Amino acid sequence: MSETEALLAEFDRDPEVGLSKIMDRFEKPLVRHARAVLLHNEAAKDVVQETFIRFLTEKPRPDNLGGWLYRVSRNLALDIVRKEKRRMRLNEGLDERHAASPETTATLRVDLGRAYTKLTPEQREVVFLKVQEGLSYQEIADTIGKPAGTVGWMLHQALKILAAELRPAAPGVRS
Repeated sequence: MSETEALLAEFDRDPEVGLSKIMDRFEKPLVRHARAVLLHNEAAKDVVQETFIRFLTEKPRPDNLGGWLYRVSRNLALDIVRKEKRRMRLNEGLDERHAASPETTATLRVDLGRAYTKLTPEQREVVFLKVQEGLSYQEIADTIGKPAGTVGWMLHQALKILAAELRPAAPGVRS
C-alpha cells in the first residue's frame, strides 16, 4: 500500500485522525514551498491552510496525494503573486504627485466614485469582485451565474467606461 493510499484510507475511516496525519506529513514542507514562492511566512501559512480546506471540500482521490497538495498550494501561491503584481502595476500608474498629495488622492477618490456611478449594478459587482476581492473570472462567473467569457466581457466594458470617465478631456476635444 502506497503512502497516499494509506493516508486516504485513514482519512476515510476517521476524517479527523486522517486529516491530522495528512497535515503532520505535509504541512511543514508545504509551508516551506509556499514561503519560497511568496517570500512571506504568514501568506505561506494562509496558502497551506487554504490547500487543506480545498482537500476537505473537494475530497480528491489522487494517485499521489503529496503531488496534488503541492500543485494546489503552488497554484494558490502563484495566484497571490499575480494579484500582487497587478496591484503593484496599478500603484505604479500613479505618479509621485498623486501619492504624495492627500488632496490629489481625495480628488481621485471622488472622480473614481463619480465614474463608478456610470456603471450598471452588474458591472459594479464584477469590478468589485475582481478588483477588491481578487476573484478569478470563473469565481465571479460562479457568483453571478454567468459564463466566465461574459464576465471577461463585462469587466472589459466596465473598465472602458471607467477609463473614459477618468481620462482628462483634452482642450477642444469632446468625449
